[in-house]
Amino acid sequence: MPRSNWSTPRQKPRVPSNLLLWDIFHRV
Repeated sequence: MPRSNWSTPRQKPRVPSNLLLWDIFHRV
């Protein structure tokens, strides 16, 4: 699980938490 890809989700408020989680699941 590469956290370096989404280590700072706070800097991207334009991306909803759902999309963020979805992206994380896709990157796993």
